Amino acid sequence: MASLEGEEGGWRWHVYWQMCHDELPSGIVLFPPEVSSLDGTVNYSFPVSVDVGETGGGSLVPYEYALCQNFPNPFNPTTTIRYTIARSGHVRLDILNVLGQTVRELVGQTQEAGNYNVTFDATDLPSGIYLYRLRAGEMVQTRKMVLLN
Repeated sequence: MASLEGEEGGWRWHVYWQMCHDELPSGIVLFPPEVSSLDGTVNYSFPVSVDVGETGGGSLVPYEYALCQNFPNPFNPTTTIRYTIARSGHVRLDILNVLGQTVRELVGQTQEAGNYNVTFDATDLPSGIYLYRLRAGEMVQTRKMVLLN
């Protein structure tokens, strides 16, 4: 999840964005946010135009960790893994076989809070079910993917 807040024309607005379920927006986007007057007496919703950056999600601030389902899945030989980091810190993204053995480390470094995409190339691996595990801070998430050669 990410959020974006602002004030415009005497109104305060707040937008929530599902990082794994929606494509990250780019450019000028119309959102239907929660809206309230600055004094807090009136609440209703109307579209707000927000510039979220050229690459998408530029102004969106993640407030929770998320490991998204890879796409495509099943895949051959490459797939994209998308994840969100809520706070800067050491991040590790590993590919595991079904025995839980690490077959590839995709990320092993300190990263700032934000949204990330990693391309996994499995050209040298046999067909099968693989797991990918994200470790960031206290959070550990694992998902399953299928490689078809």
